Amino acid sequence: MAAVAQDGSMSSMEIAELRSLIAVAAFAGVGRAAAALHLSQPTVSAHLRRLEGTLGLPLVERRGRSIAFTVAGESLVRDAHRIVALHD
Repeated sequence: MAAVAQDGSMSSMEIAELRSLIAVAAFAGVGRAAAALHLSQPTVSAHLRRLEGTLGLPLVERRGRSIAFTVAGESLVRDAHRIVALHD
């Protein structure tokens, strides 16, 4: 999934992307997630696109202002919770 440094750590950008993914799931939308994270909506959207690009899979289905997680997205949200908890 995300690139891991030689020392086995993940970059803060990758953790930020996972935090955005978790927030989008928790708040059921990019706008609300962005507000909760004190980030702009375009930043959170970019985080999602980067994760999708890294994995080569769609994580969400965008339907106007609403989104629905794909099976891969739901799986990554579960994994992201564990990864972020271990990182913290």
